[in-house]
Amino acid sequence: MENKCIKRLIRSKSGLRIVTTDDTNKSPFLLGEPHWVPDKDSVCCTDCKKKFDFLTRRHHCRRCGRIYCKNCCDFRLELPRMCFVDPVRHCESCADISRKENEFFDKELKMLTGGALFQLIKLPESNEKRSEFICRLSQDHRYLNFDGSVEEEFEPVQLASIMELNLLRSPDVPPGKIKFFF
Repeated sequence: MENKCIKRLIRSKSGLRIVTTDDTNKSPFLLGEPHWVPDKDSVCCTDCKKKFDFLTRRHHCRRCGRIYCKNCCDFRLELPRMCFVDPVRHCESCADISRKENEFFDKELKMLTGGALFQLIKLPESNEKRSEFICRLSQDHRYLNFDGSVEEEFEPVQLASIMELNLLRSPDVPPGKIKFFF
């Protein structure tokens, strides 16, 4: 179900990025570059209101596209949601958001693509059916793949088609397992 994703290195006005050649294979977690506020539309820093002149230069936040002075836009962080190769310039509020997202990309997303053991319980009124399987997010982050028992095959589920998901923890579930209700 997973398509081969072809990527290429491009130079954008914000820096070097590795992007997919076809947006149909793009991860739903990725963001496009923001529209930059034109230099001529800003006479002072968006944050501290310091007036721009020969010594106080304009700097764009790579995440929001607004214009700041050097002091207000001097946070350099990785921005995997926009596929930047190197850390890029952020304003303070965007830096806080990117730090949290980077933690998600570094920890949770790696765990999701690596897979975890789940217990699926189908609850028709009369009989309860249980099965265990490994659930893993595809490398392009577009599908949930299921590796279950031989007698029960599950088709991959497109992440964009999931409207609601409830994870319930109960005392009868050992640590490291999650009950999944469909």
